[in-house]
This record gives sequence, C-alpha cells and structure tokens, in this order.
Amino acid sequence: MAEFNEIRDNFIQELDNWFKTANAYITITKGVRYEADDKEKEADLKVKFLSIKESGDGSSSAVTEGINIKQALEIVSKDKDAIEKLFFSRAIQIWYDFLNRILESLVDSHLSGKKSYPKLNKIKQVNIDFKQINPDNFREQIILAIKDSFDFSKGLEKLQPLEKALEIKIPQNEKYQIKKFIIVRNLIEHNQGQIRETDLNEMGVNIIKLYDQWGKEQEYKLNDKVEIGLDELRKVKEVFEKVANILIPKSS
Repeated sequence: MAEFNEIRDNFIQELDNWFKTANAYITITKGVRYEADDKEKEADLKVKFLSIKESGDGSSSAVTEGINIKQALEIVSKDKDAIEKLFFSRAIQIWYDFLNRILESLVDSHLSGKKSYPKLNKIKQVNIDFKQINPDNFREQIILAIKDSFDFSKGLEKLQPLEKALEIKIPQNEKYQIKKFIIVRNLIEHNQGQIRETDLNEMGVNIIKLYDQWGKEQEYKLNDKVEIGLDELRKVKEVFEKVANILIPKSS
C-alpha cells in the first residue's frame, strides 16, 4: 500500500539525514586542532555568540557571550564519544517512531475496512476512556489508545505484532543486532555506558562487540564502559534500513 511505502521511505530518509548530520558533527569535533604559542592568549580565546536575556519586567535584550575554546576542547576530550552516543540514542528513537507509524497505519486500515489484517496480534494493556469516545471519533480514539500502549512495549516486543500482521519474518541476525542496539542505548542512558550483568544476560553473551572511535571492533565485558564510533552508527543505519525494506518490501 502507498502509505506503507511512504512510511518506509520517510524513515530511511530521516535515518540517512541523521547519519549525515552525525558524520558532520563528528568530523568537525574530531578534526579540531588548536595550537597557540601565547598561553595567556590561549586561555582567553573565545567563540562569541548572541543570546537572549529576559529581565524581570518581561523585556528581553541580546547579550554577547563567549565560550572558552580551550575549556570546551578539554570537555570534549574527556568524553570523546559523547556526540556519537547522542546520535546513537536518537537513531533508536527514530526506529521506534517508524514502528509506531506502521502500527498506526495497520490499525487504521483494518478499522476503516481498507484492508483487513486478521493476524494483527493482541496489543496488551490498551486503556480506553469511553467518556472520550463518540461515533464521530471512535476510530481515532481506538488508534490512539493502541498507539499509547504500543509505546510502552520494550525492545523487540514492538516487532512481533508487526511481523505477524504483515506476515513477514525478520532474520534472527538482524533481530540480534537490533536487540544489541537497544540494550547499548539503554545502558548509555541509564548506567553511564557501563555494561551490567543484566545486559549480558539479556543478550545471552559474555561480551558485546562495538566499533570504536578508530573503526576497530572492540569487545566489551561486564563493567566495561562502551565506546561508540562512527562505524557503529553506520552499522545501525544499515541494519535499520535492511529491516525496514524487509517489513515493507519495495514492491508492496
């Protein structure tokens, strides 16, 4: 169906744009080399910019501020893959949004009678406020309730009802990679990037492999702090694009 093709194409385009943006930021950050013979001048050198300041009376004015370059570079050097981790986490959210849009379109098509999806799996814990439902907005409210419930599904749970409804099977290798991406995103956001025993148990492994800043695949074990490089972001992009094209084939 045309709407599914559009969802897939928009997702791939958004992912591609996001990767290009990540590549640009990473290149600029890693490419900065600053040298100065005058140490006093170096300490005071700043990049100036305008910011808006509001006063107590409600008025606002433009104020020139500055960032000390030396201090900024020192901060970046302490967390050398901070930008990669930010873009990594965002890529996972883009993936989740993509799955949400597919489900929403599936349910809408099914309820409207455009196309029946008899194998659409049961969506757990759907909360419907019947006070908000009337004949004019019944379908919209049902879709919204299902979407809200789907948002709370974890990891690969989001793929299961879509695979069943679309009668598509995602290869185990791609599922494994997606599971790894999600686990890594979670440990970055909730455990400062340090691998926990629960992460390894969920993966069923003793190590997690990721590409580092230098494009080398590194092995991270329990209590190690993971490092994300541009090649790992590229891998995320490639896996997500491949699975998107499996879920919604070009000929659909």
